[in-house]
Amino acid sequence: MRAESVKALEELAAWLPDVRERIRGQIVIREAKTATGTMTAVSIDHRLTCDLPTHAGWHVQTKQAFLSQEHFGSETRIRVNNAAKARGRAIYCHDPQLAEVTSVVSYHVDERRHLPVLITTLGLRKDAEGNPALGTRTLAAALVLKHHVHAIAERIGRGGYVDLDLADKRDLEWARRLGFRKAPRLKGFRPAGEHLRQQAPS
Repeated sequence: MRAESVKALEELAAWLPDVRERIRGQIVIREAKTATGTMTAVSIDHRLTCDLPTHAGWHVQTKQAFLSQEHFGSETRIRVNNAAKARGRAIYCHDPQLAEVTSVVSYHVDERRHLPVLITTLGLRKDAEGNPALGTRTLAAALVLKHHVHAIAERIGRGGYVDLDLADKRDLEWARRLGFRKAPRLKGFRPAGEHLRQQAPS
């Protein structure tokens, strides 16, 4: 990754905790009783402006969006679409300048309250290879989405930190760029891949 891209992401990572309350205020939580317990429903429709010169802003939504096969891999599209239809556990980040989804996330909230909010898919644009500008944008969008998941974790009383079950170890580099590190072992949880954690923003 180019030095200017690294700097842009570092600046964004330092800026996002400053707008933590703004993000937190855009998370709408509803709880409904079901036959098996309480279901937490989350909705977001957040236009996040940014005063950093290298980032124009984002539109973060839980409303299901079309994921082009030219932009996202088949596994990402299947897992995110299933999460969106099953329990609304998908969040999409649109780049207003591109008028496209630049990153997407699916997550899981376990009924066992001692378990953290778990990111099950963090989808980056596959067409960013060889396109440094798009590579920066898709990572920036993923960073913005991660902070929205932090806000969800905080709002529902799961500690504010988030875990990631990374299926492909080849993706460790970008996961580390987003701030993830090795997670502690959790009783009752068996990761399918590499189990990572990002602490709550401070």
